[in-house]
Amino acid sequence: MTMIGAVVAFTSFTQHVPTVSVPAASAQISTVCSTLIEDTVATPPTPNSGTLAFNCGSPGPAFTVSSTGSATPTFNLAGTGYTSLAISTNADCSSTPNPAYTATLTSGQAVLFTVTGGVDYCATYSGISNTGGTLGTFDVTWS
Repeated sequence: MTMIGAVVAFTSFTQHVPTVSVPAASAQISTVCSTLIEDTVATPPTPNSGTLAFNCGSPGPAFTVSSTGSATPTFNLAGTGYTSLAISTNADCSSTPNPAYTATLTSGQAVLFTVTGGVDYCATYSGISNTGGTLGTFDVTWS
């Protein structure tokens, strides 16, 4: 009787899968103007305080989102009379009709755009004298 056999040596081992950073999608945004206008039809200025919509006028919205993702605004409202800045898909800065995309902006913090289309700025002001006053200028840079 003949025996045939094989001996297999098995060595155990461990393999490490490293962490992988997955970047956020970058929003694709563009504009047709560099100087915005205040939309006095949608949001006329009111005494003391209010919210004003800014866009490119007859060419269109302040900017257009063509691809969802993140983008970061940089701006400085100090000394302008404005207290906050937001963006909205509604030209009058309201939350109706629903669903409207709105986001309050913080300079240096990324904004996640979840919709595509036209977007306007909504700048809120307060502390203007009953006799009237002037709101200052500011720039918004997106990266």
